Amino acid sequence: PVSNPSGDVDVLAEYRFVTDLFLEQGARCFLFETNANTDGLKEITAYIRETCPQAYVIVSFAVQADGFSRDGILAADLFADMQKGGQADALGLNCICGARHMLQLARELEHEGMTLALMPNAGYPTVIENRTFYDGDPQYFAAQMAEMAAAGAKILGGCCGTTPLHMELTAKALAGRGQEIIARPARSQKQRIEESADSLFWNKLKQG
Repeated sequence: PVSNPSGDVDVLAEYRFVTDLFLEQGARCFLFETNANTDGLKEITAYIRETCPQAYVIVSFAVQADGFSRDGILAADLFADMQKGGQADALGLNCICGARHMLQLARELEHEGMTLALMPNAGYPTVIENRTFYDGDPQYFAAQMAEMAAAGAKILGGCCGTTPLHMELTAKALAGRGQEIIARPARSQKQRIEESADSLFWNKLKQG
């Protein structure tokens, strides 16, 4: 993302400058990732689509486990804003969250009709003697990634801390669950709300 904390940077101009450099080198796949807002993103995706119609563009946002970006914007609102005028081929989430929390976010997001891309971190960081480590279990990561595919994600990858082993096990998990992923129907927002309300505590309340 283009950082613009002071508001004195022309974000779109920066995006276009960088984009043109890559287009000149023959790049046809673009990933705008770890974004906290949509500043310049709708415009740059439209620019790429006009300049290079065959390009494939992914726009990905970084949000906390509660669904808010560091700018205080909900992931659902970021997606909705991009859909109003942006021309990205896929929208998604990356960084900050580990696989389990990103899976929860994916299940809560309305992504019908869009290509969903998810790239979680390999767990959460631990800092030892000024070095940052991600000690999330690759096997667990892969299992959660397969669940993301079942939840409707079409593009899967990894962000901070992921290793070739994480990706190898993810590929194996996806290959082993191909039929289940295809067969599982997407749940509507109403269904998700009804399912989340079905808890032991809630049932006891209903029973008096």
